[in-house]
Amino acid sequence: VAPVAAHYDLDPMEHLIERLTASQSLPLWFFHARNDEMCPFAPIEDLVRQLRRRSGAEVRLTDFEDTWSNQGHCADRVPYWATPQSPGQ
Repeated sequence: VAPVAAHYDLDPMEHLIERLTASQSLPLWFFHARNDEMCPFAPIEDLVRQLRRRSGAEVRLTDFEDTWSNQGHCADRVPYWATPQSPGQ
């Protein structure tokens, strides 16, 4: 599973962590811009830290600076392609 620019705004986050770690071994690889203005980076970084502590599966986080969009939220370029696919991207 590869969440891209993920956002989770329900507290407490513990319920999500339990669901993602209980009896599962599916790897998770998060992609998120540090400068994302729509979905802040800090909560995802915390989520990944907690998942790594509790999950039996591999949990990765690829973080980066989005220099190609106005809000830092165009994260799909990182996991899916390395060059712009349309004008203005």
